[in-house]
Amino acid sequence: ADRDRIFGFLSGELDSAVQSVAIHASDADDLWEAQTYRTPFDEGRLVVGPVPHLYPLVKLADQSPLYAVCVADSNQARLVVCGLGAVLTEEDFDGPEPIDRTRVAGWAEVRYQSRIEDHIQKNAREIVERLGKIVERGEVDYVILGGDDPILGELRRHLTPAIREKLIDEEHISIDAGAHEIL
Repeated sequence: ADRDRIFGFLSGELDSAVQSVAIHASDADDLWEAQTYRTPFDEGRLVVGPVPHLYPLVKLADQSPLYAVCVADSNQARLVVCGLGAVLTEEDFDGPEPIDRTRVAGWAEVRYQSRIEDHIQKNAREIVERLGKIVERGEVDYVILGGDDPILGELRRHLTPAIREKLIDEEHISIDAGAHEIL
């Protein structure tokens, strides 16, 4: 029964991006778990036995660290957690209320510019706070920041030591980039 179910699963419609499959099955114990990965195992093998053969999964996890990509601009941000060749979670959020962008002049322009800088700082603090929660929970091994120069500079100023320790790169990534582009 297990063999037939496994063959049925493998001959079915698998996503073309899948490069590895781990199946734990026991019809007698009503167990069926099939995990697909976009990262290949070192070698192809079939293991049949009374206990799961976990070494290839552990090795795959060690070779594919989890990382958070934080893409931001002055009004919004996206936190994308990636690993094992796939997007694992994605969170979009808006920053503080956007500033009214009507044209101003004179002293009002100075106040307007100050409000814009305040807005960017508040957004950066909120982004770093949310990113910090992911890092503190130990969900990621590395952090990558993405966005335009003004927000990247502000994010750098607000990074906690825990995030700074895991930061490996900064990229100019558009907030409108798809998850597959971010991956």
